[in-house]
Amino acid sequence: AAVDDLCDTLGPLSSICKGLVDEFFDEIWKMLEQHLSAEEICEKLGLCSSANTPVQMEMDIEGSGGGECDICKEIVQVALKYLESGSEEAAKAAVDDLCNKLGPLSSVCKGLVNEFFDEIWKMLQQHLSAEEICEKLGLCSSANTPVQMEMDIEGSGGGECDI
Repeated sequence: AAVDDLCDTLGPLSSICKGLVDEFFDEIWKMLEQHLSAEEICEKLGLCSSANTPVQMEMDIEGSGGGECDICKEIVQVALKYLESGSEEAAKAAVDDLCNKLGPLSSVCKGLVNEFFDEIWKMLQQHLSAEEICEKLGLCSSANTPVQMEMDIEGSGGGECDI
């Protein structure tokens, strides 16, 4: 509960944080019991690089949602297939399966599902499009112009390393 509260303080990164907690908490706990440092734990989990030199990452993202926008749209598309049958549980299982297939983005996907699936399902029942749903959730921007974002990140793990 305390870790979830910490994740809630991270604003737009809260869903990523919660996904990482869901995916790695047990492993992190075991390594903490072995008195490993935060850096060592994150390296072992593949979330941080052992290199101490900054890595510059440049991403072109549509709107302001970045990868979360695209993942949100995929979640909506998968859930939409189950709308006619009305099976919310089957839709959630299919979405969970999608998340499990996303490799390093799996934790982001799971965080979005945990945080937004109920709202997504309700909006699907109102016949909103994937774009409309993800915009209403604040994961996509309605702007059609690409936003260029440049980030200097220590190590190669990106924001997941810092979280």
